[in-house]
Amino acid sequence: MEKEKLGGVVFPLVTPFCGEDEHVNYPALDKLIDFLIENGATGVIPCGSTGELVSMTLEEQLEINRHTIEYVNHRCKVYACTGAYRTSDAILLSKAAEEAGADGVMVVTPWYMGPNKEELYHHYKAIHDSIDISLMMYHNPYYSTVLLDDRFIAKMYNEGCIDAIKERQADVFRQQDLRHLTDDNFAIF
Repeated sequence: MEKEKLGGVVFPLVTPFCGEDEHVNYPALDKLIDFLIENGATGVIPCGSTGELVSMTLEEQLEINRHTIEYVNHRCKVYACTGAYRTSDAILLSKAAEEAGADGVMVVTPWYMGPNKEELYHHYKAIHDSIDISLMMYHNPYYSTVLLDDRFIAKMYNEGCIDAIKERQADVFRQQDLRHLTDDNFAIF
């Protein structure tokens, strides 16, 4: 089965927490989603860095992704952030997102104790092989402490570990180099 190419105008969502118990304010999240769709968003990403991923429990991440997918109801694409420090948690989150109807997943590179290239290769390959929807790697070296070179990222795409990348490194030539090392099916955000 060929995976759909990711693309369009995609917005990471903030997660509105409120109250002393820091519960998710779902009406505020829904209002934000409506605003973005009404103003041309072709996709949204719940639970990313902007969405407070690292402060969430797995249960919160599962619920926010599920809620967003259901609330969007195919009005735009939903690329659920299923990043987690442990590969098994990222697989659990990714499978749940797919089952809930996500169009794809975005997986940030594990943070804090930066994994090496071999570990990252196996991390992404295991997640990619566990789902039938597209996987976007979120390369954010500023927060994850892992800086990957273009050739390694291209290798991961060319060998079936990732389908797209959200590139956070501030290098204007990186997109051109990644395109040269891959093909037009590799989505670069």
